[in-house]
Amino acid sequence: MTWEEFIVGVCAQFRDDLGSKVAEEFNKLQQTGTLDDYLAKFEELKALISVRTPNMHEAYFLECFIGGLKPTIKPLVWAFKLQDLESAMKEARFQEEHVQALKLPPIDPLDQV
Repeated sequence: MTWEEFIVGVCAQFRDDLGSKVAEEFNKLQQTGTLDDYLAKFEELKALISVRTPNMHEAYFLECFIGGLKPTIKPLVWAFKLQDLESAMKEARFQEEHVQALKLPPIDPLDQV
């Protein structure tokens, strides 16, 4: 038995017990910390959802991902009307970096002399 077959078998056995809890947790997922933390949890739950429902449309994952972003990032990512999850993740990373840069104190050019 391969590792993949084992995982599928375990997931199938416990599908009813874990499925609704995973779906509920996935649907409630919100970014509270860094984008990296949110991405890690999102990918973990997405993988579990995908095992349970292999034909889930990518638009569902895209909307869930953007919907769970911090309020400072979410509208900026929605504005691009992205069509795939990978692009949304890249844009979210860019927007988070942009928001963080805006929080930095301005550099005084005279201090560098």
